[in-house]
Amino acid sequence: MVEGSKVDAGGHGNNLVQAVSEYIAFDEAFKVAVDYAKTRNDTIVIAVPDHDTGGLNLPNPDSVGGNPNSSDYAEAVAEVKAGINSKEGISWTTDGHTNRRCGVWMYAPSGIKPPKGLSEVPGDTPENRKLVIDNTEIAPYLTDLMGLDLKAATDELFVDVTDFGTFDSSNNTFTFNDYNISIVANQSVATVDGKSVDLDGKVAVYSKGKFYVLKCLVPKKLIGHEMKIKTARYKDQATGRIIVKGQLHRDFAGRPVTLLMYKNDVDSLTENDIGYIDQSVINNDGSYVFTFKFFGNVNDYKLGMYLANQTVTDSITEATASYSWLDTSVLLYKENDSFVSGELLIKNYDIEGLTYCMALAFYDANNKLIQLTLSDMKDIDKDITLDNLKVLMPEGTAMVKAFVWANYTQMIPLCKEDHIIMQ
Repeated sequence: MVEGSKVDAGGHGNNLVQAVSEYIAFDEAFKVAVDYAKTRNDTIVIAVPDHDTGGLNLPNPDSVGGNPNSSDYAEAVAEVKAGINSKEGISWTTDGHTNRRCGVWMYAPSGIKPPKGLSEVPGDTPENRKLVIDNTEIAPYLTDLMGLDLKAATDELFVDVTDFGTFDSSNNTFTFNDYNISIVANQSVATVDGKSVDLDGKVAVYSKGKFYVLKCLVPKKLIGHEMKIKTARYKDQATGRIIVKGQLHRDFAGRPVTLLMYKNDVDSLTENDIGYIDQSVINNDGSYVFTFKFFGNVNDYKLGMYLANQTVTDSITEATASYSWLDTSVLLYKENDSFVSGELLIKNYDIEGLTYCMALAFYDANNKLIQLTLSDMKDIDKDITLDNLKVLMPEGTAMVKAFVWANYTQMIPLCKEDHIIMQ
């Protein structure tokens, strides 16, 4: 993660040299990230400004202060290059934040669609400028691709302390009822017994009438125990994360290719027989890639690939489902002053060769990892799997977390038919 923070500072100070210099530096950093991402098929790069500052206007500005005709402000560019905060047709509307919409820039590998509201066709065009995405839709899009759960992370990291104090909206400060402690929302600062305390980057959040504080910042008595132990549950609703790759002749570049995943043993398809259908554009070298999560048992389905009315299933070079998370629960408890046990339960998975690994992680009061203990990789039983991991707790432990990983990849059957019939 990279932040070009001085664009904002330049806007507040109406300092054109500072804003432009930081913008150029950020653009160079963005290029490094994109160049790296282009060597992989599992990396997205996205730039997401949170707001506009200063309301900069170029000469002869459009509705958002811009002007694609650089000759209108060539003198201003020359002065900025010389370190001068040019006034040649340049104006600012404020020294604060504005309600202008911000641009969002994104690179994604072939087969990965952008979130709704971002164009699939690159370029700064009038059509793309009309598109709008709410900034709160970007994080769920990214975490879904990474297989993460934001709500589970919030529940793990934060405590809702709304009922334990009072929030003053005039200064964005929450004060605990029975403690001489106040914390400012969205800043890394608190006041304890009248003294200002730097929270070392830890931030409390006020959202929709609720005040959330990182667990490590909450007075111990409010959450009951000095050591926080809980039952963790991991559930992957998708049985597999699918990747399908293929190779056609480069003459087909730019044409759409269609993937169809449908149930076995059907001669003609109805809507209920289709497990997944999608379309992608063939790359310049003739390759194509599909990646998606699939709900159901992939053994009950087979894949077909179609180019217009032509069956090109034999062009598929890889079609696999990878399992990473399991429908699992872990009960953590402290046996005595020295040992912590994780009691693991995994539901039935009738998949031969599916394995798992369990881990217990120990953190100090500053949420710093001080020890990670992993079990051996083990096979999952066809009946319910029960297991436990007993670990000597290191000194200074304030929190314990459990993690469970699965490790399994299987091939997806490909259809042999020359054509299909849709009803």
